[in-house]
Amino acid sequence: MRVVTTAIPDRFLNPQLAGGRIVSSMMSLRHLFRPIVLILVSITVACSPRGGGEAPAIPKSDAATVKGEPDYSTWNRLLKDYYSPAQGMKYGPLKARDEQALRELRAKLGSVDVASLTKPQQLAYWINLYNVNVVGVVVDRYPVDSIKELSTDPVTRTNVFRKPLVPFAGNVISLDDIENDKIRMVFADPRIHFAINCAAASCPPIRPEAFVGDHVDAQLDEQVRTFASGPLVRVERNGSKATMHTSSIMKWFADDFAAAGGGVTFLAKYLPAEKKRVLDEAGGKAELEYDDYSWKLNDWK
Repeated sequence: MRVVTTAIPDRFLNPQLAGGRIVSSMMSLRHLFRPIVLILVSITVACSPRGGGEAPAIPKSDAATVKGEPDYSTWNRLLKDYYSPAQGMKYGPLKARDEQALRELRAKLGSVDVASLTKPQQLAYWINLYNVNVVGVVVDRYPVDSIKELSTDPVTRTNVFRKPLVPFAGNVISLDDIENDKIRMVFADPRIHFAINCAAASCPPIRPEAFVGDHVDAQLDEQVRTFASGPLVRVERNGSKATMHTSSIMKWFADDFAAAGGGVTFLAKYLPAEKKRVLDEAGGKAELEYDDYSWKLNDWK
């Protein structure tokens, strides 16, 4: 929401510009209106998206003209050239050298006839569409320090995920539409939280290859296993009890993990041997503690 303000002409605030006809009581308006104007201007600035100038127009997609699983080779190439799971995305070089290729990929993926895909292909497609467009939205406004800077809500600064920025079937949808309506509600698979990436430093890394229908189940298992083996999951023993430290994502989407027996039970299946041993010594039970979440851009500079 952008607040529009109307400036108060100086002639109403300065009696000398009004030919001396403004009574002295009008001087109080200067002190009355100026703080209000400053507050409204501050809100306007706070609600304005930041970034490198005006964003280009959203790529246009056709109305579901691509049948069958799309060609993800461009996405694989972009990931190979600009992405490292450990370092992040090279947004600057990607914008400088391959912004047009990324925009064309967004338009092409948005033209896929999802009904022509098998169920596994649909899951792979939606995950790829989400990740490609997150990168595309950031590249459109790069340089930024966080994807949240592209939001216009003044408090949480997260409505970038609710804005219609994703070309799809000749229209535009939001990233939240993909995550919630197309993936979570349809597939009810908590593993997807380790596959979609929101461009934040604390988000599980992008898989360095496209998801594909024939392998999406194994790919998702590997995504969770990689996450559970990394520094974002730590299992500590304190006497007979254990504490499992993990990402705040598992708190935000606790209901998704509850359907899989809860966060501890879910992660236990994917823990490496050493972490699993600590958990087993505590009877397989642990208290979950959630790390602070960094929205700093996953920018590889």
